[in-house]
Amino acid sequence: MKEYKYKINGNLYKVSVGEIEKNIAHVEVNGTVYNVEMEEAAPVK
Repeated sequence: MKEYKYKINGNLYKVSVGEIEKNIAHVEVNGTVYNVEMEEAAPVK
């Protein structure tokens, strides 16, 4: 699990990125769990 800390407009956010299954990332932000849908990668030309 990767962990990051961000400060946005003076607010501190602790973000943990867990498993990624296909295009769904399991992310925890300040103790709240989210399933984040990621866009498909653009094809490389």
